[in-house]
Amino acid sequence: MAAAKKSSSVTLRDVAKKAGVGLATASRAMRDDPATKQATREKVKKVAAKMGYRPDPGMTHLIERRWQGKRHQKDMNVGYIYNGAGETGDVCRAEYQIYKNVAHEMGYALLEIDMSHFPTSSKLLQRLRVQGVEGVLFGVMPEVPYRLDAVCKNLPAVSMSVSRYRPKCPIIIHDEFTAITQVWDKLHEMGYRRIGVILPDYPNSFTTDLRQGAILNRRIQEPSKKNRIPILYLDARAIGFPDVFEPWFKNHRPDVVIGHGDQISKRIQALGYRVPEDIAYGTYNIWLEESIGKVAGYFRDNKSICTKGLQLLNMMVRTSRVGASNSDMVEMISGEWIDAPTLPKKI
Repeated sequence: MAAAKKSSSVTLRDVAKKAGVGLATASRAMRDDPATKQATREKVKKVAAKMGYRPDPGMTHLIERRWQGKRHQKDMNVGYIYNGAGETGDVCRAEYQIYKNVAHEMGYALLEIDMSHFPTSSKLLQRLRVQGVEGVLFGVMPEVPYRLDAVCKNLPAVSMSVSRYRPKCPIIIHDEFTAITQVWDKLHEMGYRRIGVILPDYPNSFTTDLRQGAILNRRIQEPSKKNRIPILYLDARAIGFPDVFEPWFKNHRPDVVIGHGDQISKRIQALGYRVPEDIAYGTYNIWLEESIGKVAGYFRDNKSICTKGLQLLNMMVRTSRVGASNSDMVEMISGEWIDAPTLPKKI
């Protein structure tokens, strides 16, 4: 049997060939370049580890020197664009405060830009150029007054979430599929079986597809059909909440509800129900740090999402890529489980 190739003789070209990717892709994957899909990065690194590949320190230094003059690590103006007149205007304004601090720590200036203040995308683009914006981050926008294709075709752009409207650019998003499956499994560990789910009614949305996929994945594993409670879809602004919640709750009698953030828990309590005495509550999306310890569920790590988004934007700026050139890219960021009194162990 032929002797295995010594690790010192394994080259990056060998790794690329074994992984079935190009040399440039392998190089970016080993440097953890966010422009390369996470699955590809993981695949290349796994192959490299199995083959015993070790990067040449001298070559790594040369690559770093090559990019040193092109990096924009300080004083880069980044626009944070959202629709202040839309359903998620308040959410985006709150998220901006988080993202602004993260950007400042990374050496960027994050400028708040409400697209509803501009009549057309060309006017918006004109303002961005006047302010010296080199790249943009998008907040979550279920609806927009006009499409943002012109911005994505002219500037580096990354969306920090996605709803009914999906900008034509890369997306960095909270991994809600993993969040819901882990919340569901946690509920089973704690003794809950009749699990009800309340979702925002966002049809034809990427995030809704993730949520529904996770729920279907877990519901089909329920051995008892009587515990497969129908999803309650709720108007995004929760208009008429009592009219839809009361009949659903009385008909199906869930002993725990999974919902979006802590808003649903507050609305349930406003109807006179006690949480968790009458009904327990957990969420797949704790997005504000002040909610930690108040509501149980899966924490959305906004700081990590913003950091990843800015790292990707940095790469796009220094390689002269615009948002539309990477519009199929989606990277999901995991969070962590947080315990709270709204979800006690069921006796």
